[in-house]
Amino acid sequence: MKVRLKTSDYIATVVELGDFLVELRQGRNQTQQDVSKASGLIQEVISKIERGHALLPAIVKAKFTMEKIEKAYEMTEAEKERFRQILFGK
Repeated sequence: MKVRLKTSDYIATVVELGDFLVELRQGRNQTQQDVSKASGLIQEVISKIERGHALLPAIVKAKFTMEKIEKAYEMTEAEKERFRQILFGK
């Protein structure tokens, strides 16, 4: 059975995801272009994920994309765990 988030929960998740990724990127003095090159995702997609555009968490949850993002943002194991908690629930 699929569990659907209420709109307010979905928005909160999207915002939290974007804030988390921006904080990581800026903390590592990376640009969106750096992340784009490292992940193979176009810079526009990185920007949209960080700004919390609708439906992107569904794209990010794809295992292949998730791994690319984790690598591109140079996430530690603790950061990967937090990233996945945001995406899949606490």
